[in-house]
Parts: sequence; C-alpha cells; structure tokens
Amino acid sequence: KTFTTSGDRTIGLRVTDNAGATGTTTVVLKVQSNYSNVIAATPGLIDYWRMAETSGTSFADSIGGHTATALNGVTLGTAGALGGGADSNPSATFDGTNDAASAALNLSATNKLTIEFWLKWSSFSNNDDLAFEFTPNSSNTSGGFFIDPNSSEVLALSRFGVGIGRSTSRNTAYFSRPSANVWHHYAIVFDSSATASQQVIP
Repeated sequence: KTFTTSGDRTIGLRVTDNAGATGTTTVVLKVQSNYSNVIAATPGLIDYWRMAETSGTSFADSIGGHTATALNGVTLGTAGALGGGADSNPSATFDGTNDAASAALNLSATNKLTIEFWLKWSSFSNNDDLAFEFTPNSSNTSGGFFIDPNSSEVLALSRFGVGIGRSTSRNTAYFSRPSANVWHHYAIVFDSSATASQQVIP
C-alpha cells in the first residue's frame, strides 16, 4: 500500500495458523509525504544541505545559511536516493578524485553533534578517500573529525572508519562497509566530552 498524503493511518494484520486459529493486531503509522520537510523540522538542526541543485556551483544550506561551494566540476542533478512521490529531488555526484564541496562552519562551541546523510559509494578501496572532513588534515587538528569509507588502517583493512581528535588522542570507530553502488543512510554521533570509547557512535 502506498500513501500519498500525510497523516496517521491505522494498519491491521491478521495471521491464521495451520489449525485455523487467528490473531490480529493494529498499529498507527505516521505518514510523512515530504522527507525534506521532516528533516528540516528536526529539533536542534543547525545545517541542512539537500544538494538537489541542478545548476550552479553551490549548495544551499536551508537551515544555517552556510552555503557550500562545489569545487572541480561536481555533477549536479543526478538520481537521488529517494525516488518518486513529492520528494524525488536529485543529488550531486562527486568523481572520487578531486571533486569536493566546502562550507565555512564554526563548531568551536559544540562538543556533541550528529551527522546524518545518504551516500552511494560506487566502489571501495583502501586509499583513505574521505566522504567528509571537518578542518583540513582533520586527523592532525584538534577539534577535527573525518568519515572515511576507504580506511587504510592496517587493523581495519576493508572497513569504514570514523574518527575524531588528533594524533595519539584521536578516537576512531570502524564498521563493515555496506554494499557498494547502493544508497545507504548513515547517522554518526560525535561527542568530544564523552569517554574515549563513546566519542564516535555510528
């Protein structure tokens, strides 16, 4: 069943076993017809780049006003993760070599944040090509963090790496890489005030 409008819907399920006995249950399903509007209404949200532009050289930040500048010919208007319906906005494609987007952010007064994003990584390798980085050379900069689908760390070979902090005080979490060339949704919590083992929670 596909719902095309927002609102609460009561969904029922009835199961019948081999002896003819039945059981039923119902749940209320909250239907949201526009993903972008739901995300924009998230409490505490400070920035939101939809990356749905089809022309130009920048990405609008619809919440924080920190426009991101696209570098080296990022391809705009490609197919996005959410198909059909009222929210079939396109996405941006980065070539994995030198394409990037950059926004000026000041997170100096922030010690905890969640980064949430959709990502379709075409193929993985162990070359440390990053998906995100806060501050240049983030692994050697206090307050920096990175998201590395292509971690080359010996103990984490063929793993997805996420790290915060610098040098020997850096805390990193690793998890298995998901399927390549498929859209996946990620949410990663960084908390520099937590104990080391809790500073990065994928």
